[in-house]
Amino acid sequence: MNSLVALVTGGSRGIGRAICIAFGAQGHTVVATARDAKALAETGRLVREAGGADSVVTCDMHDAAAIEAMVRTVIDRHGRIDILVNNAGGGTSARPMTSDETPDADWLDTLNLNLTSVFRTCKVVTPHMKSRRSGAIVTVASIASRQASNLSGIAYTAAKSGLAGLNRHLAKELGPFGIRVNAVAPGIIASERVQAKFDTYTDAERAAIRARVPLGRIGTVEEVASVVVFLASPGASYVHGTLIDINGGMFMA
Repeated sequence: MNSLVALVTGGSRGIGRAICIAFGAQGHTVVATARDAKALAETGRLVREAGGADSVVTCDMHDAAAIEAMVRTVIDRHGRIDILVNNAGGGTSARPMTSDETPDADWLDTLNLNLTSVFRTCKVVTPHMKSRRSGAIVTVASIASRQASNLSGIAYTAAKSGLAGLNRHLAKELGPFGIRVNAVAPGIIASERVQAKFDTYTDAERAAIRARVPLGRIGTVEEVASVVVFLASPGASYVHGTLIDINGGMFMA
């Protein structure tokens, strides 16, 4: 397989880091971006160990100007972006609040990070893909795109549901340019953030959550990464505009 340039936002830990490593194992050049330079450096080391080339760029995905600068840096370094994985995002670190308890600031910040940042990144990456008439975009949505979030609250549910619509619209718009657009909807995955939240729950609460999953367990970051890599690969050349659930059967379309 020819080496491709894969840009992965939120690549410093969790699902994003697992995606970077999985692309590295394919021999690709992986550009990981996030705010934490130290954590990004560790991702880069793991990418190299897996067999890929690493190239990290710090970026605050809340900031439109920072996103534009990050993409310019990637293009200047590598000349192209073959694969874009929109992974940056996250919910609250505390237990979810009801709609009437949720401050406007929390609502706006969550939508900015999880939804608006994806729109902004696609907006600046897709012209480069259009000019080459090729590319693959994979967005990491959530089971919250399908149903109310039990872990992260109303703003997170709204943002991730918005990603499902954005995915459909971009697929219709970009398909004629040879750009494939898909998304994944992970369920409860044992990333650092989710595991930390899980650790605040009682044994009974954790058992009740596992009982809602037909496979009887929560997923791993590697299980998400493998689907993302497939969607970006030639093996998925006729897969377009889909949202693939990765949740152990917790939600069945």
